[in-house]
Amino acid sequence: MSAPSPARRRIPRALFVLAIVGVVPTVASCNKKTEVVIVDAGEPPPPPPETPTELVPIEEEDAGEPDAEAAAPFKGPAVNPNVARVKACCNALAAQGNQNKNSPEGQMVLSAAAQCNAAAAHLGPNGTAPELAVMRQMLVGKTLPAVCQGL
Repeated sequence: MSAPSPARRRIPRALFVLAIVGVVPTVASCNKKTEVVIVDAGEPPPPPPETPTELVPIEEEDAGEPDAEAAAPFKGPAVNPNVARVKACCNALAAQGNQNKNSPEGQMVLSAAAQCNAAAAHLGPNGTAPELAVMRQMLVGKTLPAVCQGL
């Protein structure tokens, strides 16, 4: 029989080296078992004695007559009619897209409604924004809600 080739001798030698290199650090890093000391906290403190709570009515001060401005209902900030119309169009587009959300056209209308809402949040005081042009291009040839006509 002939002697094993040098390549065959390297494999067992490499496995031996890997075993030694892997086992020695593992054995060296083992910590001795440490005892866990549990300290008893003792008895819980007794509950505080119950004392009756005295309720005293709150005395209200007379503020006088209410101001006319304070009595008027809050109407909110003034909104440009063009901005309100664009927001109404966005809501109508979203409703139309939700009715047909399983069709490709419905998904496109929902996408246009999302872009419309984003543009409506940044409309100028005159109610125009360049983002609306992109939305108009997406909706060319589609049946639009009546609120969106002329935007």
